[in-house]
Amino acid sequence: MPLTTNIIALSFGLVVMVCLAVVLEKKILPKLWVVAGLMLGFVILSQIIIKITEPINFFRGGLVYDAHTQMLSLWALILSALIHFSGGGPDKKGAVHHLILTFALTFFAVFTIHSNRVYFTAIGVIGMLISATGVLFDNYQPEEKFAHLQSMAKKIFLISLFGAILTATLISLTGQTQIEEVHLALSRQPDLIKNILSLQILFIICSFVVGGFFPINGLFGTLKDKADNLDIVLCSGLFGIVGIQVFIKYVLTVFYSISINGKYLESIVKINLLDGARLFVAFILFVTPLIMIGQKRMWEGLVLLISNAFWIIIFVLTIAEKALLAHVYLAVPAIIFALVLLATSLKKLEINNASLIEDWLGRGRKGVGPAIATVFAIWALSGFPPFYLGILAQKTLSVNKIENIILLWNLCLVGIYALRLSVMAFHAPLKFQDIHIEQTKFDKAYSRILILLLIFMGIFHQPLYKYGAYSIRHLFGDY
Repeated sequence: MPLTTNIIALSFGLVVMVCLAVVLEKKILPKLWVVAGLMLGFVILSQIIIKITEPINFFRGGLVYDAHTQMLSLWALILSALIHFSGGGPDKKGAVHHLILTFALTFFAVFTIHSNRVYFTAIGVIGMLISATGVLFDNYQPEEKFAHLQSMAKKIFLISLFGAILTATLISLTGQTQIEEVHLALSRQPDLIKNILSLQILFIICSFVVGGFFPINGLFGTLKDKADNLDIVLCSGLFGIVGIQVFIKYVLTVFYSISINGKYLESIVKINLLDGARLFVAFILFVTPLIMIGQKRMWEGLVLLISNAFWIIIFVLTIAEKALLAHVYLAVPAIIFALVLLATSLKKLEINNASLIEDWLGRGRKGVGPAIATVFAIWALSGFPPFYLGILAQKTLSVNKIENIILLWNLCLVGIYALRLSVMAFHAPLKFQDIHIEQTKFDKAYSRILILLLIFMGIFHQPLYKYGAYSIRHLFGDY
């Protein structure tokens, strides 16, 4: 059963890890690391092997397993697995609770992706928030942790209240909370909802807040300021994937259906808010590279670069063209591979949250391999061919939309930023810093595999496209 190989398997692994941590006292970390790795590998393998012919509902429609959720949950699991194995062993983190909370974050991310009702999504997001808070605030002082815990409690209350209000609104207006049933009720009676504009706006805001895309700090806010690079990538990636899922599930699936010609999505209600959302996203794409170029800290600029990549995907979703939606499913793993490559390479180069842009100057002369890997990751996130995000940008620019001028502006400025970092990496520094960079055989092989995957996805994007098209057939019909 698909649910057994996914949600239940992850929950079972989480329970086993907690029990091991409670019962055993000595040398527990290697055992937990092995259990987490085995469970992630098992679930990823089952996700790849199982073919979903029809959507399957569980918990009275609270969870759904179809080709769409299968694809997004697979990318979330792969991201978690790549971060898990990035250190090459169980000693990369010294805290048992960190490993357990990381696994819990993955579980709740997959749970949220499979959610088919608003309150199930709210429960999953609350679980992600609690887990991410525990993962990110390891480097904070006790008084700082207390302040973040207070902030987390307020956010949990707001998420619960917001979920309850949205659930009550859907019940009162449509009599349903299951997503496909709400869509069916709206398509039968398009004049049913008088406050349809506010409802669409709320769902769009929810996707932006959950995704944590700049300028919205997201649910974990400033916690990432002192966190480890790998932890930032894991949380940013998982919340970004869930944010994309919320946008697709609660905006596109609820309020839109495929047009008669089968090319675009058209609104089933009188108000189409995607045009306004696209203008907002275009504004973000306009200002993000300007702020990015002006950043003095290396990692702050790269966080904006990561956010910009996710905003490009949201921009593509607002165009609501069916062919572009299929490309989105393959752009997500391309971003994931680039994120992991970026974080692991910067860690080897000793670039952290406190590093200034001047510290990057000449760093490639100390570690050629990690610097080249970092440059590859930066260009993969910038939206340039031959990487897959560049293919998605190229396909988007071919669509006749006036807002594409802003996308072209964004690509030009982000390209300048990426070129600047590429040149600085191997430029002669003002003074050589006393750092020692070492790469094991595992690190070298790991980086090369990720680079090859990024190049492979960009070059062979056409054969991969059919998998994206296959994944949206349960949402908007067959190709």
